[in-house]
Order: sequence, then structure tokens, then C-alpha cells
Amino acid sequence: MFIVIFSIIICFVWLIFLLNTYINKFFYNEIYSISKIKGNLPLVSVLVPVRNEEKNIRACIVSTMEQKYPNFEVLVLNDKSTDNTQKILLELKQKYSKLQILLGKRLPFGWVGKYWACHQLSKKAKGKYFFFVDADTIHNSNLLISLVSAAEQKNLDFISLLPEEITGTWFEKIILPLVPIWIFCLTPIYIAYIFKQEYFAMAVGQVLFFRRETYKKISGFEGIRTELLDDVTFARMFTRYGLNWRLYNGAKLLRCRMYHNFEEVLFGFSKNAYAFFNGHFLIFILVLCFCVAFFFGPIIILIYSIFNFNIYYFSLSLVSFILIYLIYRIIFSSFKIKQRYFFLYPICILSWLGIVASSYYTYKTSLCKFIGRNVYDRQRR
Repeated sequence: MFIVIFSIIICFVWLIFLLNTYINKFFYNEIYSISKIKGNLPLVSVLVPVRNEEKNIRACIVSTMEQKYPNFEVLVLNDKSTDNTQKILLELKQKYSKLQILLGKRLPFGWVGKYWACHQLSKKAKGKYFFFVDADTIHNSNLLISLVSAAEQKNLDFISLLPEEITGTWFEKIILPLVPIWIFCLTPIYIAYIFKQEYFAMAVGQVLFFRRETYKKISGFEGIRTELLDDVTFARMFTRYGLNWRLYNGAKLLRCRMYHNFEEVLFGFSKNAYAFFNGHFLIFILVLCFCVAFFFGPIIILIYSIFNFNIYYFSLSLVSFILIYLIYRIIFSSFKIKQRYFFLYPICILSWLGIVASSYYTYKTSLCKFIGRNVYDRQRR
């Protein structure tokens, strides 16, 4: 009897998540086809903090310089890079006179490194809009005009985009699809939009587009200098203050190679996975239990039904798999992820559980380093 009830609950939960995914698909609409801007074209400050980005910075800057939007400036801050980043930037400067290169100042105590770099950039920026973008992104030529169009036409103070994630190694292909799955399937972001419930607000830190006056009003990166999740923190702040913001599907506008190998994936996600729960250990444990129960429950029931020749249990587990597959299909097609990776989802979830456990350990021991800096010592005072 327990297995029957548990199977029905699993099916019901995944049905709810399928409905949530369909609703989110409407709210995560694309801004790719937004019409042209009327009137004067406001200046956009493209702000790129870089630290040891010799693999990525050239493609990022070149794609930025080829924007169809005419009125923009590009400021890049080299934050104490120890590789060839500065050399590449100087080469690009010879080709693109619009490129401005800044050298980062020493990191003050109490600041997360990236936020200090972004704060310095904001002090030099002149635009009506501040566009903070990571150095590992590659931009479609319509990116800026689409962002400005959305902000002007819909009176938005803050925009974030979920990009197409480029993957190379096997581990990247397993883990990175979890980002759109978490946002698209498990988070009812429309509750944040409609009912101003900040807990459901989400953004993506690779692409943060602010109206200048609003950025100043909330104190920008200075106001969140000790936080680990700039994207989620900003989204929650804008929701809390009743400001207008949106997270869009940006897969047609930009691509991102977030990480390049197992080590980068592990440490990249470990630095902030536990921080997402705001240090609430109970919520952290409940989410882990949920993942085990509802992602692996159908597999366990399927195996049980096969060994016991129970067609009823087999049918219930099959319904769960179909619902999960439909969710994955919607998300994967929206973000150009190959459908065959659906069959690796058990390995994906197991890997994610390992990363979250690692994140909890590094959070408690303050051992997490990212791009040569300890992440947590900026928070412990």
C-alpha cells in the first residue's frame, strides 16, 4: 500500500512541475524579436570584470564590439590577473578604440572579489544602463538592442538572461543542464513577478542589466558586497522593493562556456550551492531528501516492479518517467541541449548531490577557493 501511495504522490508532484514548466515557458519568453527602439538611443555601459580569463576574453570582447546597437561603451577591469589576460586586452585595444582597460585596485576586506571589480567599473561607467557581463560569454549582435528595447518598452529596472551553456567535457554535459532545470522546472518565478514573493525570485549572474538610477538607488554591488549569490540577491532585492525586473530566455542572444573541466565545475558550483539556502540547514536537508525521493523514486519503483512482476507499479513508474521526460524536453529544446542527455539524469542528480555536500563542507570550513582567492573569508568578520 505504501508503494502505491508513494507512486501516486510522485506522479502528482511531477505533474505539478510539468504545469509549472509550461507556465514558466510563457514568463521566460525570449526578447530576440523585440521591435526597434523609438527615439534617442541611450548609452549602454558594457562592464566586464576579468581575472585570469585568457581562454575567454578575446571572444567576449570581439562579440561585444560587433553589436548592431550603436551607442555603447566597453569597460574591462583586469582584476590582478596572473595569466596573459592583460596582454590580450592590449592587443584588442589596438583594434578597438572604444575599449577601455582598467586595472583593479587591491581587494578591501569584507568584499567578494567579483563584486569589488564590478563596483570599480560602475564608478567609471557613464551610461544610462549598466550591463555587467562575465568574460566567458559570447554575444549575438542583437544582444544590446534587445536588452535596451525590453527595458525601454516594458519600463524594466533590471534584466537577467539565461544563456545557452556551451559544454565540452563529459562532466559539464551532465551537470550544466541542471541550471535551466532548477530555474525552469522547480522555481515558480511568476509568483515573484505577480505576488512580489522574493523567495521565488531568480536571476543569472553571467548577465546583469541595470537601469543606472535604480542601480545607484539600491547601492549596487556595494550593497551586496558580502553575499555569495549576486544574481539571486539582486532579484530578491528588486522584488522586495516592488521594482520591475525580468529573467528572460537568452539562449538565442548569448552563449557561455562557464567551465572547462571537472575541477572547475566542482569548485565553481561548490562556492555557492549551499549559499542558495541562506544558511538554512533544515531547508538544505529537505531539498536533498526531495531530490532523492522524487528523482530516484521512479527508478526504485521500476526495479521493484520488474523483480516482482507487478504491472501496476510498473505503470505508475512509467507515468513518472514520461512526465519527467516531457519537462526535460521542453527545457532542453529551449536551451539547445541534446535530448539524449535526459537518460543521464540519475547521474546528473547524484553528481549534484555530491557538489552540494561539498559546498556545505567548504562553507563550514571556509576552504573554498575560486580563481586563486578564498571565497568565504570575505564574509567572516
